[in-house]
Amino acid sequence: MAKEIPNLTFRQLIEAAAKPYRELWKGDGKLSLGALARRYTAKGHPLSEASLSRILRGRQEVGEQAIEATHLALGIPRNLLRGEPMSAEIEKALTDYKLSTLLLAQRLESLPKDEYYALNEQIERILEREKLLKEAMRSSNVTPIDRAKR
Repeated sequence: MAKEIPNLTFRQLIEAAAKPYRELWKGDGKLSLGALARRYTAKGHPLSEASLSRILRGRQEVGEQAIEATHLALGIPRNLLRGEPMSAEIEKALTDYKLSTLLLAQRLESLPKDEYYALNEQIERILEREKLLKEAMRSSNVTPIDRAKR
């Protein structure tokens, strides 16, 4: 059974997804549309700063191209960007987190801005390192030793 996400605008979704990325924000706490446009371009799906401005101010309809670019640049599920009900997969993910994970998320949200960004950058580095390690192991002829079986 799908649930509706109440009162989330395209702008609110983008701002929530952009929160972990310090480079997307100005010093006064406002979203930098220029930096956001550069992120879209860096992810291979350019969307101009002018289009973003019109979309976020509600002066331009959000088209499929903008939805797809936003999905690929910020990772927001397409159906949320379209204002559609959540898929069963997203609903399941939202209900499957352990209490400890939800409590940790609450603590993260309450951190000062600089510490939040620093922690997010550490998480990004760890994930990138793990990805590179898996790729290196996949392309090598080294057999990992499972110490638990020794």
